[in-house]
Amino acid sequence: MSIPELLLMVLLGSMLGPSLRNIIFSIVLVAWVVPAKLVRSEILKQKQARYIQISKLYGASFLHLLQWHFWKPVFSIFLITVIRLMNRAILMEASLSYLGLGDPLSKSWGMIITRAIDFPNIYLTDFWKWWLLFPILFMVSMVLSVAVIGQNVEKTIGRRYRKEWKKY
Repeated sequence: MSIPELLLMVLLGSMLGPSLRNIIFSIVLVAWVVPAKLVRSEILKQKQARYIQISKLYGASFLHLLQWHFWKPVFSIFLITVIRLMNRAILMEASLSYLGLGDPLSKSWGMIITRAIDFPNIYLTDFWKWWLLFPILFMVSMVLSVAVIGQNVEKTIGRRYRKEWKKY
């Protein structure tokens, strides 16, 4: 967590080469830390609950505890965290594609913006509206819509984990 994520992904992308598979690999390699920490802390917290201790005394197996006691709180935290990470993944992919580490044959918002800026006469014509403005607007609207979906899911599932998310 001490190395900036974008720098780590740029290093990975430059070592692995430009492709969509390598972008996905570097995003997953960087982004798994937050859900793992939250799920681990919730399991450790649930493990100390009195009803879990009593279930263990009565001989409940780990699979039984996982299925009947750990699944619901862990799944809700995991679901909301993954929805929040989708925004970061969209922006990370666009950033890496903008820097030239994405697949040059794929159509992504970062690659469209890169090609538009590389065009020498983009600002002398009206093409900048089509090649710069709309990809940026669509990317912002996508990130905002995923954020609204995440907020609604969070309201639906519950507010008790909000304090833990603010750390990250």
